[in-house]
Amino acid sequence: MFSKCNTIEIIAMTAESSVESIDIFKENLITKPAATIRVLALNPASVMAEYRFKFLDGRPVSDLNVQNEKSIEDYRKFSDDIKENYSREIRNTESFFGYRLYDAIPYFSYTRCDDIIFLGIYTADRITRQSYVLEIKFKDEQQLFRVLSHNFDTLWADSVKNSIIRIESPNEGR
Repeated sequence: MFSKCNTIEIIAMTAESSVESIDIFKENLITKPAATIRVLALNPASVMAEYRFKFLDGRPVSDLNVQNEKSIEDYRKFSDDIKENYSREIRNTESFFGYRLYDAIPYFSYTRCDDIIFLGIYTADRITRQSYVLEIKFKDEQQLFRVLSHNFDTLWADSVKNSIIRIESPNEGR
């Protein structure tokens, strides 16, 4: 799915599933002149993480810590690799990669590929992996698409102030 995307945005409890896409992310950053990849994962130190995992998923928050530590390390290696081996190619483009932690209440998972958003609804009676997923296309639902994109941008901006982890490469800050 991600190999054809110029814009990739992800909000998740953990970013474990997107770590598997690192090779595609790298290819997009190198081959597309304006690839933007932004990933937000729930801060395992937040009260929201403890609640979501302990009470709704029945797992201890330490499981989230282990998953996020691996994801953070994988993204850090990915970012270092991009900076060390591909910075010349990427500096001449508008391409950007960022990974941050957020502290907000996780109502949904969010994955955007250009003009399509996949929205996974977290409900009280379903664990994360069993949530309902809605497909929202810009051409069909422009207002909702804009609201969700704006929500992502707001969480992204707020995560700079609150995040204990911020990995960005190489065109910082977007």
